Amino acid sequence: ATGLRFESEDMVDALVAAATQAGGLPLLQFALAELWEARDEAAGLIRRSALEAIGGVGGALAKHADALLVTLAPAQRAEARRLLVRLVTLEDTRVRRTGAELDAEHPPTRAALDALVRGRLVVAHEDEAGGAFELAHEVLIREWGTLRRWLHEDADKRAVRERLAAAAAEWARAGRPADALFSARQLREAEALGPDGLGDREAEFLRASSRAVRRERWLRIGAAVGLPLALAAAYAGALAKSRRDVARRVDALVADDRGRLQAARAANAEAGALRAEAFRLFDAGDRARGEGVWASALERTAAAGREFAEAGRAFETAYAQDPTRTDVRALLGQTLYERALLAEAAGAADQADELAQRFALYDPSGELARRWNEPALVSLAGPPAGARVALEGGPGPARELGQTPLPPTSLARGSYVLVLSAPGRATVRYPVLLARGERLALSIDLPDAAQVPEGFVYVPPGRFLFGSAGDEEVRRDFFDTVPRHEVHTGGYLISRTEVTIAEWISYLEALPPAERDRRTPNVGHRLGLSGALRLERRPDGWRLFIQPLGKAYEVRAGERLVYDRKERVEQDWLRLPITGLAADDASAYASWLDASGRLPGARLCTEHEWERAARGADGREFPQGDRLGIADANIDQTYGREAMGPDEVGRHPASRSPFGLDDMVGNAFEWTRSFLDGNTFVGRGGSYFHDLKTSRLANRAVIPATLRDVVLGVRLCVTFPPPQSP
Repeated sequence: ATGLRFESEDMVDALVAAATQAGGLPLLQFALAELWEARDEAAGLIRRSALEAIGGVGGALAKHADALLVTLAPAQRAEARRLLVRLVTLEDTRVRRTGAELDAEHPPTRAALDALVRGRLVVAHEDEAGGAFELAHEVLIREWGTLRRWLHEDADKRAVRERLAAAAAEWARAGRPADALFSARQLREAEALGPDGLGDREAEFLRASSRAVRRERWLRIGAAVGLPLALAAAYAGALAKSRRDVARRVDALVADDRGRLQAARAANAEAGALRAEAFRLFDAGDRARGEGVWASALERTAAAGREFAEAGRAFETAYAQDPTRTDVRALLGQTLYERALLAEAAGAADQADELAQRFALYDPSGELARRWNEPALVSLAGPPAGARVALEGGPGPARELGQTPLPPTSLARGSYVLVLSAPGRATVRYPVLLARGERLALSIDLPDAAQVPEGFVYVPPGRFLFGSAGDEEVRRDFFDTVPRHEVHTGGYLISRTEVTIAEWISYLEALPPAERDRRTPNVGHRLGLSGALRLERRPDGWRLFIQPLGKAYEVRAGERLVYDRKERVEQDWLRLPITGLAADDASAYASWLDASGRLPGARLCTEHEWERAARGADGREFPQGDRLGIADANIDQTYGREAMGPDEVGRHPASRSPFGLDDMVGNAFEWTRSFLDGNTFVGRGGSYFHDLKTSRLANRAVIPATLRDVVLGVRLCVTFPPPQSP
């Protein structure tokens, strides 16, 4: 609209790549706003030098925020630090606070607050109570190093400050009664805060508390040196009355708080039941109804989270008024513990860990910590007896566990791989995700080595996490998958690599001429971009013509494919994944292998089988973990868009799956049968042509079964044990 453009396409690619990371969109939004301000209007350009000057997408926000602080006077800078820390909860999330809570009428505070609002670090809201303020975005907490450092430096003080703020607010609300003031012990705890970083109300509350403590001390001294007994008795009576009043007030708070806690538990129970019903519907193939029930489950989960948070804050207020109440302390610890369990169930691992650290402060007996860290007990049977059992994953190096039958063995909750081996038997890898306190009895049969063909692995019956736990909109609209939950599969075989061109040529050579012509790939790219692939059978042998994007290559039998790029330049083209296949081609190949006896039971994988083989048992994003380097697999960034193309299978072991499979991410999309409908086909795993987001294991590309494309290939599964011939 304005005639402005980016200096290069590389800039656009870099900006888009940055936006795919967690929290990337807010950072991108801010960086684009900064680039607009730095535009070269005369040339009509947004220059790369401007992007570098603001510190790139990742550094733009932090650089801007630090630059804003530099412009503030020392007193305002100190106030800005106090305000920003006050706008972050102990769980490192944003919190909205009123102007009164922040002492916004104090001139230095108002000046600092106005500067933060003008600088877009803080957002001002109008509500019924007047002005309220909060951080502009959660990403400030994660990405701005200065704020992270302040939060870390204030970690020991923040809980004290929150209790002080709650006590001061309650004192002001109740009309400033003397019995709501801090005791001498609480004042000593608050001394660690120092005079800086306190609002006017908190400072006044501490001064009033100090006066009351001094008055109490002088009364005690007076009694010791002979003040009239009547005065001492009067004071004792007043003190006793004050304590009774505090006890009544705390009892009233606790009674209300128990109601909130029960409401939170009820909402959590409803959410759990709704989640279970949604998962049942998804697994039954009724995705439409499952999504409706899942939306209700999310609403009840959010409601439970709010109720738990309110109950926790209320118990904390009550505990601040009377720290001698061990019952209140126990209720506060229990509430935080249940909040941690809820966060864990919702997939918020970082929040769950933070809450676990907090409930430990209110757990003098250590009972909550023991429950949180309760190990699982795993036992293992064969056959055969005497199989060696090794353990990979979890804390510590790989180690031997013993032999089958393995008695109950204690393991910390987490993700592991059991490796079973025995003479004459196939070695079996069994990924397993253990929950706290779980009692798991496994029986894993090791097939005879001759039953597992070369190039295949055996996946025993078991469970894994299917779907996505990411952003709901991305899950539904991009990944097109279901919420992550536990799914079981039976046992099966699956190939370590995608089917290769050499294997496909062997198939073509066995076909009648007309069928051979129909199954010989000869395609252009139909997923919206350029590219082509063609196999040709000539008198001197087979030839491959491939055009991944711009440059075309033609190679003959006995020649090597030589890419125009810097890494993995030479390729044995016969070991490239066969692509250009429709679902019918892939199914026909599997049927031929089965009927010919070359691979009895060969078939396309179901989505559940494919995702379990790729992921193992846990909810990882990629086969080897939650992060994928661009050199770990063959995706669009691995060699750059102009040098992309398929690689020989197995050339990227860094992304090998827990079951030992290669190229489950990148290289070629793999045909699978949909978990919703066995007659619908889905491409899984991304390709050399697609980006990191598309390559995530949760991503499902529902593709017309008749489509042939240069990036569509196949990996085979085998029914195990294979069906017996009649």
